Amino acid sequence: MKKFILHYITNLVSIILAAWIMTTVSISTFGVSLLLALVITILNKTLLPLMLVFGTTFIILTMGFGIFVIDGLVFLLAAKIVTGFFIKSFWAAVWLSVITTLINSQWKKTE
Repeated sequence: MKKFILHYITNLVSIILAAWIMTTVSISTFGVSLLLALVITILNKTLLPLMLVFGTTFIILTMGFGIFVIDGLVFLLAAKIVTGFFIKSFWAAVWLSVITTLINSQWKKTE
C-alpha cells in the first residue's frame, strides 16, 4: 500500500508539471488531476504490464522508444475515462509520456 501511494504521488506531481509545461494537454481542476493520477496509477499497475508483454517485439524494433508510445496509449485511455482531462493528439500523449517519465525518474532518484 505504501508503494501504491508513493506511485500515486509521483504520478500526480509529474502529470501536473507536464500539463503546466505542455499547451496540448489540459486539466480542468485540481480534483480532476487527483482522479487522473489515481486512474493512471491503476492503469500502470494493471494494463501497462500486459501491453508491455504483448508489445515486446515493437519495443525491441524501436530500440525502447516504443515504451513511450504504449504509455501514450495509456494516457489516451485515461483521457477517455476522466472527464476534464484533454489531450490534443496522439503525439501530444507520447510527449506527455516522455515528460512524465523524465519527471518520475528524477523523483525516484531521490528516494
